[in-house]
Amino acid sequence: MKLMVVEDSTSMRKVLRTMLRSLGFVDVHEAEDGADAWEQLREGGFDLLISDWNMPNMSGLELLENVRSHETTADLPVIMATSRTERDDVIAAMKAGANNYISKPFNPAQLKDKIDKVLQSFAAKQSHLEADRLDEVLLNSASLEASVGAQLPFVIFVERTTDPEVLKRPDNREVVRSIRLKVDAFNKV
Repeated sequence: MKLMVVEDSTSMRKVLRTMLRSLGFVDVHEAEDGADAWEQLREGGFDLLISDWNMPNMSGLELLENVRSHETTADLPVIMATSRTERDDVIAAMKAGANNYISKPFNPAQLKDKIDKVLQSFAAKQSHLEADRLDEVLLNSASLEASVGAQLPFVIFVERTTDPEVLKRPDNREVVRSIRLKVDAFNKV
C-alpha cells in the first residue's frame, strides 16, 4: 500500500512515518506542503493520503479540493490529521471530501483505527461499484453473444471480490449473497 503523508513540520512527518511503519506501512511518501503533495499525487498510484491542514503554499483543505476535483485522484481516500478541532473545521473538511479526520496529538492505535475505517469503507464502496457494473452488464445482455461478452468482466469481478479473508468478514455477507445471485444469473444466461 502506497501512502502519502503531507505535513509541514519535519519532526511531525518523522513521527507519522515512524507510526505508519510500526503499523506495517512501508511505502510511505512525504511532502512538506500541499503543493509538493499535489505534484506527487498527480503521478498516481497512491492508496491513501494523510494530510495536515495548516501549511504554506497550499493548505491541506486546498489540497483536498484539488484531489476531489481531478479525475485520477477523485476517489483517493483522505484523512485530515490536524490540530484544528473546531466543529466548523471538521464539517468543512468533510464537506470538501475528507473520508475521516483525526485531531493531533494522536497515538498509533488511534491512527490505525482511522486508517482501517477509511480503507474498509473504500473497499466496500469499490465492491458495490463493481457489483453495479456487473449487474448492468448482465441485465443488459439481450442475447447469448452479449452475455458471452460479459464473461470477462464477470471473471474479473469474481476474482476481485472472492478473496476468502474478505468474504469471511461479517460485513461482507451482502457481497457473498450478491456473488451467488450473479453466478446463478450468469449460469442461466
